[in-house]
Amino acid sequence: MLRSKIRIFLVFLGLSCSANYVKALEINDLNLDTLFCDQTNNSVKFTSQVLNLPVGDSCIKPSLPSNNGAIKVSNLDDVVYLTKKSPSIKALDFSYLSTKLTEKASYLTAFGPQLKLSSGSLSVSNTTTNYNYNNQTRDGRPSNSPASTQDSTYTQSASITPLLSIPIFNPQNINLARYYSNLSKSSAYSTTDNDLTQISSALTNFLNLWIQSRQLQVSVDNLEASLQALAASVGQYKVGLLAKPDLGSTYSTYKSYQTSLLDSINSYNTSYNSLANSLGVQPDNIQLTPSALSDDALFSITNYVVPSKDKLRSLVLENSSQLYADIYQSRASDRFADYYLSTYLPTFSILASFSPSSSYSSFKSSQSGSVTEQYDYTSSSPSSYAVGLSFNWTLFDSLSAAASASSQKKLSLSYIEQARALAISKIQSALSSISTYESYTTSTVILLKATQASLNAYNGTLYALRAGFSDTTTLVQRLNQLNSNRTSYLTSLQTALAAKINIAYLTRSGIYLNYNPYNLIYSSQFLDILK
Repeated sequence: MLRSKIRIFLVFLGLSCSANYVKALEINDLNLDTLFCDQTNNSVKFTSQVLNLPVGDSCIKPSLPSNNGAIKVSNLDDVVYLTKKSPSIKALDFSYLSTKLTEKASYLTAFGPQLKLSSGSLSVSNTTTNYNYNNQTRDGRPSNSPASTQDSTYTQSASITPLLSIPIFNPQNINLARYYSNLSKSSAYSTTDNDLTQISSALTNFLNLWIQSRQLQVSVDNLEASLQALAASVGQYKVGLLAKPDLGSTYSTYKSYQTSLLDSINSYNTSYNSLANSLGVQPDNIQLTPSALSDDALFSITNYVVPSKDKLRSLVLENSSQLYADIYQSRASDRFADYYLSTYLPTFSILASFSPSSSYSSFKSSQSGSVTEQYDYTSSSPSSYAVGLSFNWTLFDSLSAAASASSQKKLSLSYIEQARALAISKIQSALSSISTYESYTTSTVILLKATQASLNAYNGTLYALRAGFSDTTTLVQRLNQLNSNRTSYLTSLQTALAAKINIAYLTRSGIYLNYNPYNLIYSSQFLDILK
């Protein structure tokens, strides 16, 4: 029977967790009242009275997540899907799109024509002047009759000059466009790497929750086992086979495992909230389906075949998005250096302008007494056309542009060295992960056997105690050993699976293989620059 379980175990890690002492816990069916209400347990009440210890008047009722939200999580594939839709990844995507639009704008500036209104005006004026005077001479005789003169001038003019500019050769804008093009590619690779990191974190958090559910089951089993041991000790005490110290020892063990269960519940809640945070949702909105904590939930990573060490280095270098991001950042700095140097080259563009304009002016003068009126007006509509070649050439700038270009060249080399350091770090991480995976796979198999043996030893000692052939000290030791092996087994299993997740992430394989939202190119030849 044990050999069959071990075979299933190896297929699953292959690791298998189908052994009965690491079964998934039905969280919704966990009755905490039974485990924490001391006054309802006869053995606990009796022992408390014998040892003169108080029995709590109320139950300790630790809470678990409600787990009845609208967003269902059943396995690792659901985790990946929901993480892709999370606000964190959406924010990264929008950041990349902003860079892409900046690239587009820079190319339009470098090669696209521009139509401007270089000048324009519209003016209207109306001026009226009045003159009043007396003692005028009228018909050869002096007269005291008043007389007046009124002059009125009205002027209207309008002009506008559309200017069409077509770039012919503008090395500054061209190099600036090439800079933003490389910067956009760097952003795409960097965003992809950040996305994969976020997905890796979510997968790890789901694994942690999966492990914590089993650790919670172990804590429940331990507490129930300690209650069985306490009940057996009470029975032996009543017939005179055990003394108070023995009863106190099993009672202390029970209380210790009660505390351990509280810690496990807290750890489970923390893992639950961490998973919700990775998915970008509120914890109350999650619903773990019954299959979420089953063995099949981890199929995507347990079924993943770890590459050999011989292929590991090339896979890491070829598929590490951040390496490509650094290389394109280096190229962007080179283009920015060219941008500064291109200030020493002339720029040429074709200019074409058309300047239509019109004006109208009128003058009216009238004089009372003599009934004299005078009219005068003018109107014109002049226009002009111009076509020419515009150029601009910086002849001397005290070599400030050359210094800036040199600075960008040094920055370019800095990114290359940064990429080389990152490559070394990622290869080291991959080798460390594969070594951890191999080591902990072996230790998990060993701990599986040790756990089965300690389980048999505990059960045998419990039966012997009930029959009067063993003592509580031995039973407590067997229970503590069983708990230690169970916990070590789960820790080893978690470490092995976490190593597989990291290997898949570093090589962009397995569950990460098809994630390439921007259709990026990954090629080992491209990374020859790192040699």
